[in-house]
Amino acid sequence: MIIVLCKDCHSQQPTCVKKAVKSITIGVRQTTTPGISPWLAFITVFKQFKCGGSLISDQWVLTAAQCISPQEIGDTAVFLGVQNLTGPFPPVVGLRVDKIICHPDYSNLTLKNNICLLKLSTPVNFTDYIQPICLAAENSTFYAGTNTWLTGFGITSNLTFPNILQEANVPVVGNNECQCYYEDLT
Repeated sequence: MIIVLCKDCHSQQPTCVKKAVKSITIGVRQTTTPGISPWLAFITVFKQFKCGGSLISDQWVLTAAQCISPQEIGDTAVFLGVQNLTGPFPPVVGLRVDKIICHPDYSNLTLKNNICLLKLSTPVNFTDYIQPICLAAENSTFYAGTNTWLTGFGITSNLTFPNILQEANVPVVGNNECQCYYEDLT
């Protein structure tokens, strides 16, 4: 799962509880600093890292349907406030998942409708390091080529999995261009 942050996206301004502790500046950087992505959710299944997600409220996490299945509910946990997998550890919160709701038309062959919601067992208390992401308003426009920040623990360009949360600055790919890349899958 890739978490997307956008600067100058031309989206309608969302209502946010609080901004990230540190602001992101455009530039080349690999690792993040604590508090830069306080909405990042670290999702485990059978105590193994499975995917990332975004905290969207005090009790809901948004992730990709390819990462999880409703049958795994008893073995799924979400960790919030994770910055470094080997320590030092800021106050990290781990919660069970009570409900998994995936898009009813999700296709694991084409990855269409690749979205799932995870309901946490209890509401989380917000801190400087745990905050919900600000979602774009309905009908927002994200233009191709707009610079966007991604954060996560996914595989890096040298084919390793990092222990420290990573970030990268990449351009948005428009829907038409994206459909051209993936037209053989549909």
